[in-house]
Amino acid sequence: MKVILKTIVIVLLATSIGQAQTKLKQTTGSKIQVDGTSSMHDWTMNGSNPSCEATFILDENGGITSVNALRFSMQVKALKSSKSGLDKNAYSTLKADKFDKITYTMISATPVQANGNSFVIKTTGNLVVAGVTKKTDLQTTCTKNSNGTYTCTGTKDLKMTDFNLEPPSFMFGAMKTGDELIIKYEIILSK
Repeated sequence: MKVILKTIVIVLLATSIGQAQTKLKQTTGSKIQVDGTSSMHDWTMNGSNPSCEATFILDENGGITSVNALRFSMQVKALKSSKSGLDKNAYSTLKADKFDKITYTMISATPVQANGNSFVIKTTGNLVVAGVTKKTDLQTTCTKNSNGTYTCTGTKDLKMTDFNLEPPSFMFGAMKTGDELIIKYEIILSK
């Protein structure tokens, strides 16, 4: 029995050597972009300073082998366009005074696909917008940079109505916002 236990311990230690659980946080330069449409013109809102924390399992070369945790949040009023009227309507639609953050918390992840210094991460998590939680899949590509940081990028198509949000209309309904949104993100993570 002692021999079997020793063998199990040795195998577990051997498989864990060279792999380390590492917590990372976003750094300056991280950004979010929200693109939408309306009956008159397309529009864009940009956000900076999102909050993101991830726990990766890294190999001895800093390659991502798996994801143990991922949490993202963004202050709604940190999203800005070039037009204050658009911002005001977006904050009202997103119920920013009551629900000031948009969050994503990972529930599960599939095995990481590696290609050189790029790693494709697929997660499922809870996306919370305006107090409504929706299970959402994300695919993110993280590239290991020479300075030891990771640049993680991706896009996600969403619909406002999926979160019980009514796409806003203006000028007595003459101008209507489309239901579809495209979220683009670039998060720079470091130890």
